[in-house]
Amino acid sequence: MSVDSVIQELRGKSIHVVGLAGTEGATVVDFLVGRGVTGITAHDVHRPDDFVAEFGRTHQWLPADQREPAARRVLNHPIQVCWADRYLDGIERADVIVVPQSWFRYPVNAPLRRLRERGIRFSSMTQLFFEVSPCPIVGVTGTNGKFTVAHLIHQMLVHSGSRAFFSGNDRSHVPMLYYADEMTPRDWLVLELSNRQLIDLPYSPHIAVITNIAPHHLDDHGTMEAYVEVKRTIVKYQGKNDLAVLNADNPHTAAMAGDCPHPYLFSRTRAVSQGASVRGDVIVITRGRLQQMIPLGAVQLPGAHTVENALAACLGAALAGASAAAMADVLLAFRGLPYRFRVVADAGGVRYYEDSLATNPTAAAAAIASMDRPFVLIAGGARPKATARILRRCARRCRRRRSRGCCSSARPRRSCRKPWRGCPCPPWGRWSGPSRRPGGWPDLGTRCYCPRAARASTSSAITGSAATATPNWSRRMAAQELLEQGRNNYYERTAGPAD
Repeated sequence: MSVDSVIQELRGKSIHVVGLAGTEGATVVDFLVGRGVTGITAHDVHRPDDFVAEFGRTHQWLPADQREPAARRVLNHPIQVCWADRYLDGIERADVIVVPQSWFRYPVNAPLRRLRERGIRFSSMTQLFFEVSPCPIVGVTGTNGKFTVAHLIHQMLVHSGSRAFFSGNDRSHVPMLYYADEMTPRDWLVLELSNRQLIDLPYSPHIAVITNIAPHHLDDHGTMEAYVEVKRTIVKYQGKNDLAVLNADNPHTAAMAGDCPHPYLFSRTRAVSQGASVRGDVIVITRGRLQQMIPLGAVQLPGAHTVENALAACLGAALAGASAAAMADVLLAFRGLPYRFRVVADAGGVRYYEDSLATNPTAAAAAIASMDRPFVLIAGGARPKATARILRRCARRCRRRRSRGCCSSARPRRSCRKPWRGCPCPPWGRWSGPSRRPGGWPDLGTRCYCPRAARASTSSAITGSAATATPNWSRRMAAQELLEQGRNNYYERTAGPAD
């Protein structure tokens, strides 16, 4: 499809857009009105007097001084708006209802469920992305790491000389519809896709990347099986020429390979015939007879999960035509993203990592497992149907490793102050398990206190749900030396018959 064909198909229809103050609703209205579409009715739960403030809160991607003028522009569009008490009035007469990705989470939207069951056509900003994009799409989803991987793929394509556009799933990124008139068939569009964006999406991207799947958002989907099926949407509609990048070390994603026309696997723990894996100190990407090799030392952040992110990003970017030299350059320059396991300070011998978007136990455990120095963990949160089982397993692994650091789920423990075989504190202290909040929500909040470790010159403080590890400087120097040598000779080759 194209912009013109989509607009032509919508002309003359009664279009209702839910959530005018939100990024998705305002973007869709801007897009349609700007192309001459009429007959639009918007709905918003806020009152008109509150619209500008709410618009500013949801449009963080706009500079602060541009948010109010943009809100006024939206208010001046020739559309009908149903505010507050009139929210959803007349929506049963719609031909098309455009909803934001989280609409089903709010009781006030119960009438929308009934309209969908009646067969009224539903659409979304994400669906419009797929319908109007003239260029191939790289879509990235997964429980953890999807934004980081999508960001890396975009940067790798740009550094390879391709023109690529990126749209993330948060309020800090420009929605793709504002790029629609700039893109050409020769470009690439990289999208981060959340589970909510994938619900009822009738399209799959040309290159679909799934980083991993672990228990998360079960309050949205009810069961783990339903959550996995929603994630499967990203490959469900792929055609015979489309490609899938799947995590071979994750049972949920590995099981999807049989449903994909062209699956490529990545693995941190074993070799794969077609895909990306770690061999010694090298990341090897194999596509047919073409191999691309990147020093593992180019990965600058600690932890097994950062290696998996690098494998997924390199494989996805390689399938889109990125060069190995560009991939290595991007990995070497990457120091993390805001709120995602990023160094925010290094003072007095203490390194501070911020990882507040580690919003499920699996993400927190991955960061914690990368720790190899005494540390202090500051963490908290609650999520329906989440458990601390994964964190308990992480605690047991740390005990076996004689790892330093301590953690307790309620308050500082005296045992934290007791020396253990030369370590500043016993590994993890005592794990007392999560407490329960009213309504059955497990409280995954933890406090970690280790005064001796906090004073140690090699200690780290971790905020959010994260930990740290000492960088492997020898690997980094080796990677830098390889970059400075002949890149083409080292990074890419065509495999011979013996390979």
